[in-house]
Amino acid sequence: MKEKIELITKNFDEKEKKKLVKFMPSLALSTLEELNDLLKLLEQNGILITKASQIKVTLNTIEEIQNKFSVMDQIGEKDFFQEDPTRINLNAIDVYKRLTYCKQNNIPYKNEDGSYKNFLCSSTLWKNELELHNV
Repeated sequence: MKEKIELITKNFDEKEKKKLVKFMPSLALSTLEELNDLLKLLEQNGILITKASQIKVTLNTIEEIQNKFSVMDQIGEKDFFQEDPTRINLNAIDVYKRLTYCKQNNIPYKNEDGSYKNFLCSSTLWKNELELHNV
């Protein structure tokens, strides 16, 4: 377990390392090799685990993450996961549908600073957004 902790926390600051204990059960569910391979895949796609709460991403299999990257890559929005790695835990098909709908109907889905709007990640917020656009 010590090796897993060292591997997962290499990009953590001291404050985040102190929060780690809360998320340690997630680390117990994978082997060191699986964790290493998963982190390499994330890094190859521009994603670094820098917060203890992001460790939950490691509960996905490499195949699941690759599929999610593929889905988002199809519409040119792979950076959706880079902005917040915990989004990998979302249903990528739902997010894909929301993004596609926004693009087809000229609904802004990014904030002025280029970050993604929260309604892409929540069914409730998505319904509210559709009501705003009279859909």
